[in-house]
Amino acid sequence: MKCFVQGIAVCVLVVVLLFVAVVNWLHTQKSPLPPLVLRFEAKASADSQGMLICDGQSQVSFKIAASETYRPYRVQLPSLQDPISWIRIDPFMVRGTLNLRGIAIEEGEGNVLQKISQDNLDSLNPRAKITIANDEVIISRDSNDDYPVFLLKNIFPIRTATDNFPRIHTGGLMALWAAGFLTLGVLLWRMFLVLWREGRGVQCMFAGLFLLVLGARLLCLQIYGASFHHWDSWSEPWTLYLPFQDGNLSWKALFAPCNEHRIFFTRVLALGVFLVNGQWDNLVLASANGILYSLVAVGLALMLWQASERRYLGAIIILVALVTALPFAWENTVWGNQSQFYFFAGFSLLTIWLLGMHRAFTVQWWFGWTSAVCGLFTVGGGVIAVLAVAGLMLLRMVKEPAMRGRHFLTLILCGCVYGLYHLAKSPLQIVSMKAQTFDQFLASFGKTMSWPFVDSVWLWLVLWAPVVILALRRMRPRQDVLAIEWLLFALGGLCLVNALGVGVYRGRFSGGPASRYMDIASLSVLVNGMAIVLLAEKWESVVPVTRKRAGWMFLGWWGLVIYGILLVTATELTVNAADRVDQQRRARLVMIQFLQHDDVGYLLSKRERELPHPDALSLATWLRCPEIRQMLPSSVREPVAVEPVGPTAFVPNGIHPRCFFEIYEKIWGSFTQYGNGAKGVFQSKPVRSLIYPYLEFQIQGDMDIRDGLTSDGLSLKLQDPFARRFAFAARLSRKVGQWSELVIKSPCASPVIQAADNDPVFW
Repeated sequence: MKCFVQGIAVCVLVVVLLFVAVVNWLHTQKSPLPPLVLRFEAKASADSQGMLICDGQSQVSFKIAASETYRPYRVQLPSLQDPISWIRIDPFMVRGTLNLRGIAIEEGEGNVLQKISQDNLDSLNPRAKITIANDEVIISRDSNDDYPVFLLKNIFPIRTATDNFPRIHTGGLMALWAAGFLTLGVLLWRMFLVLWREGRGVQCMFAGLFLLVLGARLLCLQIYGASFHHWDSWSEPWTLYLPFQDGNLSWKALFAPCNEHRIFFTRVLALGVFLVNGQWDNLVLASANGILYSLVAVGLALMLWQASERRYLGAIIILVALVTALPFAWENTVWGNQSQFYFFAGFSLLTIWLLGMHRAFTVQWWFGWTSAVCGLFTVGGGVIAVLAVAGLMLLRMVKEPAMRGRHFLTLILCGCVYGLYHLAKSPLQIVSMKAQTFDQFLASFGKTMSWPFVDSVWLWLVLWAPVVILALRRMRPRQDVLAIEWLLFALGGLCLVNALGVGVYRGRFSGGPASRYMDIASLSVLVNGMAIVLLAEKWESVVPVTRKRAGWMFLGWWGLVIYGILLVTATELTVNAADRVDQQRRARLVMIQFLQHDDVGYLLSKRERELPHPDALSLATWLRCPEIRQMLPSSVREPVAVEPVGPTAFVPNGIHPRCFFEIYEKIWGSFTQYGNGAKGVFQSKPVRSLIYPYLEFQIQGDMDIRDGLTSDGLSLKLQDPFARRFAFAARLSRKVGQWSELVIKSPCASPVIQAADNDPVFW
């Protein structure tokens, strides 16, 4: 039976390696996709140079010759990794007159994909002298101020395919999800078997840890999260969802570089959650991430507990909860696309546990290699767990000479995985964030190692003292090293290599680690805290001090660390996270305004911190795309049109004057010229056919208990116009000046909205 399971483990590793090799290196395109070409006819009063820019990445120049008659021109568009988001055309760089007509985008020779009409031309310079008549564009230029520049609109995506590699379809995606659920099920079953034999108290402690971490993550998400997405994840629909829906998403695209990363597992998770949910909602994806990380936290605690021979459970649970439940790494919690860091943490811990803590050629050892390979496709630094295991093998070769052969084999294979990492390494590097000098590297490295004191460069010399003392003691001759100590040394190596990576690749500004890097950096507290627990048993044999003095030293270390954790958590939440909430509020209002008025100049006039994505032109294209508009979350989607049936006591903008702020949509309210004493009802026409079964209302008003009175005369309900079925809102209780969300499940696809104000005091 053991040989059979071992064979399965070997087969899984071989399948994973073959899958990665075939998709990334062995497959070739059936035939390259035909290039995209901008075709037009032009006549000009003078020779001129023209310019075409795609997505701000590639620039193509073309020449227009002076001519009194129309001449044909063809300009090949650059081939990009992702579908083109925007095209800017600067057609005329000299003074004179230019006439254009017959503008179209072709695929190859003669296959017209998009004809460009006057409605598809958005002038980015309001001073430009442009006349459009009968699909002929006439440009007159007299000075530098009337420089003509066009943005093509409402034609994207021109083509969702970017390569001709084998496509991923629903069956393939289901197979990936099935493999993921099977793997997760095996891990959970293994955890269940370990805990099944234990007492009820042990089971409750692990269950409590899971619920504590998950509850803390969801609470942070509720306070600081938003349903719409942030920055990098705005490209998800363009590069993932729309190509999949069109049948143009290739397997190779799932491994495509995203900056310095190849986030294969993040893309598979995001695509699956989108297909299940039906909306592109950040809160849903981030909630799934919270479940994933809560399982990682429980797995970490279980590893430590098993390595310590089922001792120190209370200390382990407290330490793991301390570094996983507190929301200092809030970026990973509230941004749905940050699952890459959770996959990275999970695969890294599995690699260290299965590969570094089990003998060679065992079942666990083989699965450890699978975890190591999978870790390469999480974040750019996914190889650091392999480096930590390599360091552990070197220590074990010194300490365990009888096992040097097997440890050396593991070390050699670590080198093979590191070579695979270089083959799969993203060619896209953010050079602007790399350390340029040794001082910059040293500052970022020291601040990462000094976590939670991320402003101190040298405090890590004190914070890491416990594990250093433990390592020096255990590496002496005739000293046995316990399994828990080997595990702590490997986790310490993981933190060390992570700090080196942050220092090299994110050290340009000599700053401490960003919030998203703190989930790994915080493991240093866990490692050193457990080292103190182990040292506390035989402290007198370690250093020549009394137990009382040792106790004071322990308390001092713990007091310093707990103060630092609370400080970094408070700083991140009250400064960085709070600032992000303000940016999210501004970004939401900007998106609502653009969706209503479709003015790209409005987006270009906004500062970067007011936009959900820094590239205003790409953002304009995405928000103009009908397919993306349909998948937007309710907080920014175009509101449902609500029109009253006949006369109504509710009036447009019927709200108290002091509450009329940041309002860009039509309001129906009972606060009329009679003030809050107005009474009456509102009934709408049947709303449009709903895609989803819930309606979300933004509610404002004076609907609270006041002077012993209650607002029982206020109500809101949905009615099925063809049946006597109603859906009532819960008790309306809102204070003046606070907009809040109210969700009601509709009784039918086209309900009637009914609101009533029969109260002479409240509105």
